[in-house]
Amino acid sequence: MPNTMTYTDNEHSGAAATSAVAPAVGEPPAAAADEPVDFPAEIAITDPKTIRLISNPIRMIVMNELFGGPEPRTAKELGRIAGISSSAMSYHLHLLGKAGLIHRVDSDRDGRESPWAPSAQSFSIAVSEQRDSGVRMKVMDGVLKTLRMRINDIMDVSAAMPMKERRRRLPFTPMSTGTLRLTRAELIEAQQRINAVWEEYMQRGEQRKDGEYDYQVAYAWSCLPSDVRGLLDGGDGKGGAGGTVGSAGAVGTAGAAEK
Repeated sequence: MPNTMTYTDNEHSGAAATSAVAPAVGEPPAAAADEPVDFPAEIAITDPKTIRLISNPIRMIVMNELFGGPEPRTAKELGRIAGISSSAMSYHLHLLGKAGLIHRVDSDRDGRESPWAPSAQSFSIAVSEQRDSGVRMKVMDGVLKTLRMRINDIMDVSAAMPMKERRRRLPFTPMSTGTLRLTRAELIEAQQRINAVWEEYMQRGEQRKDGEYDYQVAYAWSCLPSDVRGLLDGGDGKGGAGGTVGSAGAVGTAGAAEK
């Protein structure tokens, strides 16, 4: 179940935040005890209060794990991934559950052993539609803090391993950066092709169960103008030495150990 963070003013963006979604985020729909709850296909998160709620890096990890993983997870499992105790994780899970973003699968079991699942197949955050820059930066801070946590964790694990073992067990890319000089058409095409690659692999993984794959990974990438101020001033964004686009990509573990 893929999750998305969308910028709807980009002509090459992926899923739009206006697709078929629940009209509002709140408590899950009520249902009789013997009837399944009718959850929406996608939750579009536009309310600033809810955006601030999930921008906490721990809750962002939870959202990524539950919406991106094949199975529900307990507070104990999620706490191990995020590096916090089960009781601390239970607090974050209850906040997300109260917001209607996730729900307990078996409420009769002990709180820390009851699995949690997403309340939709996917979620999206239309960050660029937020007029309050504080809300936008809250999301970005959450994303970057989560990324830093993952990169730091994989580097800690890597440092504790002999080089030969590291190369065998850790086939990840914590960070990769660089610059490109592109025409407008090439810029749009490059991002569409990158999105298509990730979409292909997301579709492959959507139906996989535990034991059918070796790794679960988190990915993040960006493609940004080197001279954004020049764009705002009416320039062409070329920077000092021609059309330059700065890009950064990162792939790190999402908590799944090597099978």
